Amino acid sequence: MVFVSCRTAETNANEILKASIDLATEYAKAGEYDKAIDVYDRAWSQLEDYRILYNKAMTLAACGRYSQAIIVCREGVEKFPMIMAFRTALASFSDTDTTVLEEILELDPYNSVIRLKLMNLLYENGDTERAKYHASILWNQGTINADTAKVLEYNALYEILTRTEVSQQPPQVESTQSGEPS
Repeated sequence: MVFVSCRTAETNANEILKASIDLATEYAKAGEYDKAIDVYDRAWSQLEDYRILYNKAMTLAACGRYSQAIIVCREGVEKFPMIMAFRTALASFSDTDTTVLEEILELDPYNSVIRLKLMNLLYENGDTERAKYHASILWNQGTINADTAKVLEYNALYEILTRTEVSQQPPQVESTQSGEPS
């Protein structure tokens, strides 16, 4: 019996993907972000895989080029709409874009971290009705904290929760003049 080794296009694509990510990661670790981004660009021209695009966005963000990272993530959302990582990255890069947060919640309505961020952002921007809507969902999902109580105008509970949060901090040890704790 003779076994013949057969290389497939999939095997080649996986090799390109792994080698590219490994090389770019090494460049990024060394602080050579432009070289890492160049590796991702060359890999993308050969293989349009979401992991290449996502890693490029993360590398851009790591070197402080957030506006470019946002553009790459938006491209990722367009090309790979079911890959949540692009939307989540957009949410972390932008502190003012409620649209991205709402898109994430459409796909993942039980994501309390994103919903809490959206609620706080809406509240800070004066959109109290929409903030209350999200606060009530959080409350019903079990996220009962000072932020949701504040937005829902449960003032007495808000006072209790903020006092509780303060009282749960470890007590400060005061020292006497001799330097011994009292």
